[in-house]
Amino acid sequence: MRVSVLLPTRGRTHTLLSSVQNLLSKASEPESVEILLAMDNDDIQSVAFARDEIQALYPDNIHIYQMQPLGYQKLNVYYNTLAGLAWGQWLMVWNDDALIDTAGWDLVLDRYLDHPMPLLRMPCSNFEHPFALFPIIRKEWFNVCGFFSYYTHIDRFLYNVAQNIAGNIIVDIPVTVTHDRADLTGNNRDQTFENSYKSHDHGNPQDPNSDEYVVALQVVMHMVNRLSVHINTKYGYQIPLIDQTKPMEIRKTMANSHNHKNI
Repeated sequence: MRVSVLLPTRGRTHTLLSSVQNLLSKASEPESVEILLAMDNDDIQSVAFARDEIQALYPDNIHIYQMQPLGYQKLNVYYNTLAGLAWGQWLMVWNDDALIDTAGWDLVLDRYLDHPMPLLRMPCSNFEHPFALFPIIRKEWFNVCGFFSYYTHIDRFLYNVAQNIAGNIIVDIPVTVTHDRADLTGNNRDQTFENSYKSHDHGNPQDPNSDEYVVALQVVMHMVNRLSVHINTKYGYQIPLIDQTKPMEIRKTMANSHNHKNI
């Protein structure tokens, strides 16, 4: 399996169907793409639609996992669970209101198989943001770290880990995404959007102290060193480890979130 698309979803049916159809129709080898849906077990109508309308169309691609409702603030738990269940070589963060613009996006990933543990970043065509909003990492990364994200903002956590590895392992790839989110396009302004957008402080992208950064700082530093040791051991690099007794240094690095220098 080439890529596992991780997709928590709630309260959306036809929007989810459109996103799934888009992903698979734009893939050159859709048989190598699996889409893992995390769905709340009290979202009965959406689960039934996903099973009867979406999984029925793509039985070899769609896997549905019902979970206890956790809400947006525990979004990372959904992604952590799906990442552990995934079979793909690559793990891709996805939203049910996102659409991929680039045909053959799945084969693009093969270009980076020799890169030591990259964080692949797909730019949004309708939204500029310093973080990798739809990050893609290898399953190997998850296996080394033991989880996908420590806190709600999956993209932000992975980005902070990646950019603090000496030399930076963030790679912008020639695949773009349209985020069809209510505040960006006016579409999909539903209860799911309202609950997610209002239930959590999104923080200031330029200020590493604006949300969970301070709380998760030690976790970020630990993940940086764990991945660095793995890259050094497996790929023969000599990436220096960071000093976990000096958190202020890594907080300064987090604040400078526009610089991409790849190893």
